Amino acid sequence: MQAKAKFDWDISAMDLGARFLEAAEARDYPRMLKPIDHQEWKDFFVEEARKLKKQIFKP
Repeated sequence: MQAKAKFDWDISAMDLGARFLEAAEARDYPRMLKPIDHQEWKDFFVEEARKLKKQIFKP
């Protein structure tokens, strides 16, 4: 992944997906520069986690 090249930080697709899914359970919301519905950004991270399925589970 690009994170290792940029930050010398190795993270697997599975770990990244798990972190993305944690956003769905957030209770302490970040301050946004632009107003946005909290459910909208939570759904975004859940969708990003779903996109990683192909890298995590090989057919």
